[in-house]
This record gives sequence, C-alpha cells and structure tokens, in this order.
Amino acid sequence: MNGRTFFRLALTFAVVLCSGFPVLADTHYVSPSGGHTPPFTNWPSAATNIQAAIVEAVDGDTVLVTNGVYD
Repeated sequence: MNGRTFFRLALTFAVVLCSGFPVLADTHYVSPSGGHTPPFTNWPSAATNIQAAIVEAVDGDTVLVTNGVYD
C-alpha cells in the first residue's frame, strides 16, 4: 500500500467515524421565577417567558417549561 492509498483510506475512515457521532444539543429552561439570563441553560437562569427560550434554541435543542402562568 503506497502513501497516497493509505491517506485516502485514513481520510475515509475519519469521515465515516466522525459522521456517526451525534451533535450535542442544549436544553433551555423556562420558569416564572427564573433569572431570565440567556441562554437559559439551567433553572436559576431560566427564561421567564416561553418565546425567549425558543429564540435561543436551535434545531435539536429542548425547551423545558415548568408549571406556571405565562403571558
């Protein structure tokens, strides 16, 4: 096996290996008593309205909403 063939094989292996790993998604929190500190990734800094957490989220993220009354 020459160097060029080995390089192509190694590159193909790396691409296949890396494509199998999921991208980590964030969780954004919403609570009427939250601190409303973006990006709302824990309960103490939770958004105080649902729309703010949705704006921070991207595809694949989760928005958790606790019990409460929201405007």
